[in-house]
Amino acid sequence: MSQIEGDDINRITGMVFGIVRESGFPIKYKRKLSISELKLNQDLEKLMDQIEQVDKTNLARKDKTLQKFRLIDSMFYSYFSDAPKGRHVWDFYIEILTEFLKPPKELYYLKETQFSIYQHELNLILNKIFDNGKIDAMEEFIKRISHEDIISGLQAFYYRQLKQYRYLKKVNDTYSRKTIEKVIQIYQEFAGNYEKQVRMLVGLYEILNGSKEPDYNTIRKNSLGMNLNLINKSPFDVFVKPFNKVIRNSIAHRTYVYHNDRMTIEFNDLKERLEIKYEEFIRRTKEFSSLVLVLWQIQLITSLKDTLIMKEKFEKEYFNHLI
Repeated sequence: MSQIEGDDINRITGMVFGIVRESGFPIKYKRKLSISELKLNQDLEKLMDQIEQVDKTNLARKDKTLQKFRLIDSMFYSYFSDAPKGRHVWDFYIEILTEFLKPPKELYYLKETQFSIYQHELNLILNKIFDNGKIDAMEEFIKRISHEDIISGLQAFYYRQLKQYRYLKKVNDTYSRKTIEKVIQIYQEFAGNYEKQVRMLVGLYEILNGSKEPDYNTIRKNSLGMNLNLINKSPFDVFVKPFNKVIRNSIAHRTYVYHNDRMTIEFNDLKERLEIKYEEFIRRTKEFSSLVLVLWQIQLITSLKDTLIMKEKFEKEYFNHLI
């Protein structure tokens, strides 16, 4: 029977303090108020000292691990006293990640996009990576891209981007020049995010196909067009279709022209030209925003799947003890 490694204990401990630090996340239990960073760090040191003391006892290895779990759970409940008893830290962590996978209720326009299709296709790809035993390669690749833990990453994204989604939600049937100017800014910001997300997709493509170990530095040096060509094939092509190179380049180089008399905007990129109605540009931007939101979830879905595997492993080995 396998034993729980120290890295797992550290990871579960990290879950506690990740959840506690980010009080604005969708955990439905009341957090103890006025917890300073200093207090959190002191609590972490205290917990690690207690875990170290457990290691010095003469308990059997399984009993030591059980005692560590109890210490970690106890620390969690000291912050969220109204959380239902009989559950464990990873249950609450899974609850938070699962909640974040749902489209924000206030962004009802996402229901008019292919949000659920993008999410379904992304899940299929990540499931294949997990099923093929390539999770370690994927996690190693993700670490090279972002040093943020998943909870901090969630917070950063929402603080930076949610206001853009909220603006798109408010856009109605009145398409003024001022509205279109704002939507152009939003499209440009999403395009910048998308370029980074495409690099992630290239890495997943290379991992899934087993062609080579993905090298992020090499992928980062590729042009966006080159990276798009690499993944513009099934099943990744669904993540390429909503992006329009002419619109992106025209906005970047400010070569677009307004035609207010016919309520259109003309995008020009070298010899390519695209003229579309204001209404159609807003529709495309909303669709693109939906894709960007789903692709941002790659790290989130990966963390959730990995935590579910860890939960199953723990409960299979310790289920009758963790009460």
